[in-house]
Amino acid sequence: GLLVSAPEAERMIERLKEYPLEAVGSAPWMEQHDWVEKLNLQAHHNAQTHSDEFVMESLVSFDKMSVLVHELLAIEVWKGKVLPHLMKHLANKVDSVTSYLLLYHEATVANLLEVSLFHSHAAEACSEDAMLELVDWCHRKMIYLNNEAHYDANPPDKTKEEWLKQSSEDAFEDKQKEINFGVGMAALSILRYLTDHVKVLPLGVVGRMVNSCDVLMALVPLVDKPPWVRRRKGETQKFVQNKWTTVERAERMRLTPADAQVWLAVNNLVVDAAFA
Repeated sequence: GLLVSAPEAERMIERLKEYPLEAVGSAPWMEQHDWVEKLNLQAHHNAQTHSDEFVMESLVSFDKMSVLVHELLAIEVWKGKVLPHLMKHLANKVDSVTSYLLLYHEATVANLLEVSLFHSHAAEACSEDAMLELVDWCHRKMIYLNNEAHYDANPPDKTKEEWLKQSSEDAFEDKQKEINFGVGMAALSILRYLTDHVKVLPLGVVGRMVNSCDVLMALVPLVDKPPWVRRRKGETQKFVQNKWTTVERAERMRLTPADAQVWLAVNNLVVDAAFA
């Protein structure tokens, strides 16, 4: 069924706005987060059921794609610059739902952009400045996937006693790492879609991908050493559909969707004449 109807989605999308950093966590910001969460779930439902993608179409019609990019960047900066100063307070003084929403906002916005940017006209609807920033954001996440993600994907095993003794701050940090990993995976899909849509992207954006960021060189190591594959207790696990799944020996060579995104993006960057 519908989480939000098309008219409801339009009303929400029409009211989406860019919030400054100091507004993060405020009541209006929280309300917008709730809208984005609902729109994200509905957009994924529409895509999976091959039904009318009215969420994406409304984002394009109301010219809100660039607003989503702004919100993505704002929460990234907030998590990098503000959150470290608030971590102890959020972990110990604020209810877990509120603190989780603050952490999860980047993933929610990234997921909504991911499902929308599958379509070239959604990419075309972004301003050039927003697209440049989005390419930079994707590049930062590729650097993350090549580095910290390997540690975030392989947390040390804990005994029951260690879990019980874990402080609120440690639990908060673990949740943050888990969310960061999911954001990195969404960024991989977004980057691949951008390489698909090269014909509708401004030349400056293509130049940013090829020259300034050199996303090809950021993607190649992921072919050889993907962070979404790990060994746990003698078993191979792969991160598929936002969860770790044990892979049978016979299935170990099968590509995951993340592997496919890397190969498709690399293929686009190498083969498409627009990137030459």
